[in-house]
Amino acid sequence: MIRGRNDDCPCGSGKKYKKCCLNKVVSMDEIIGKELNHLQEQLYGYFEQKDAEMFYSILDHYFPEDEISEEEGILLTTLLILWATLEKPFMKITLVQQFIEDKRRGKQLRPAVMTQLEKWSNIPPSFSKIINMTDGNWMEVEDVATKEIKRVKVFDNAPELEVGMSLLGFLLPYGSYYSYFLLALHFGEGDGDIVADTLSQLYGDSDYKEFSEFLSIEFPYILNWVLFDFDPVEELRWDDPAYFRVVDLFAERATQDYEYSNQLLDLGAIMWNIYCLKEKPSIRKPEVYAAGLHYFIDTNIPGLGILTQKELADRYGVSATALSKAYRKMEEGLNDEVEKLDQFMERAMKDEMLNRAGLKREKQSHKRFFE
Repeated sequence: MIRGRNDDCPCGSGKKYKKCCLNKVVSMDEIIGKELNHLQEQLYGYFEQKDAEMFYSILDHYFPEDEISEEEGILLTTLLILWATLEKPFMKITLVQQFIEDKRRGKQLRPAVMTQLEKWSNIPPSFSKIINMTDGNWMEVEDVATKEIKRVKVFDNAPELEVGMSLLGFLLPYGSYYSYFLLALHFGEGDGDIVADTLSQLYGDSDYKEFSEFLSIEFPYILNWVLFDFDPVEELRWDDPAYFRVVDLFAERATQDYEYSNQLLDLGAIMWNIYCLKEKPSIRKPEVYAAGLHYFIDTNIPGLGILTQKELADRYGVSATALSKAYRKMEEGLNDEVEKLDQFMERAMKDEMLNRAGLKREKQSHKRFFE
């Protein structure tokens, strides 16, 4: 039956067809995307149709020996299930390959959906940086190893993401775009750069021929590192022992009168590391730069500034003139980084306020990945 433009709309709205559903066209991408989302959910629980007990026994091998919280256990289990489903041979072939074979035999999927599903059989982990975001629904990510740029659909329940953050997960092809398999670990800009640098060094020291192969095989151990052992300060690289001495002095003397929060101490170490990598200063007296770093942090965190330059100079045993000169160098060299780290500094300020109120917060670096 051909429906006229002035006929009643078949949706039952009471409006004329031309005023209601005539121009509502659902794109094929949207239809395929919804079907692929449903397949994602099926794939995640597919191991239960095979041998769940055997599958979990495989995953047990990758859990840390130390006790972890229930929240940490759920996150680690979820990520290991994603990895094992895509990467780990289970009854000769991977679960995703078995899943694809089942769907191919069933002949119930539309050809365009089946075409995309078949591309899921060889998906390595991806470590990428967000380089662009549009309306919160779409983003572009750049693979840190291959520099390939991909357009990614952001799930409605995804955490708040920003340009500069890094993501570790599995990008599944959806036709004209990609979607992360269920979830991805997210890292702030500073932490992401440290993780990327560490992974690059580990890969360079290994016998793997491709970075994707390194990520695929070592993924469970990488997870344990970033979730339970990763400390951004401990992972920093110092080209001169004197550079680390500056951080050591800062941490020691910044806490003499009251306790700097761990966030503030970490911020000082990270900012100083960035400055050293950029400017490569020649250090004759570490106390001068430690004092300058202390004043730099106090000046750039609203609500601090407790001590004057003269008071800080006396604390570190240097002249106020030398402190001021070191501070001005850092202020100039780190101008761009201060703007980028506004969010980090806001968290540091909140922690500092809690410390002053006597509400100390335990340092749990891994919490940042699923907050």
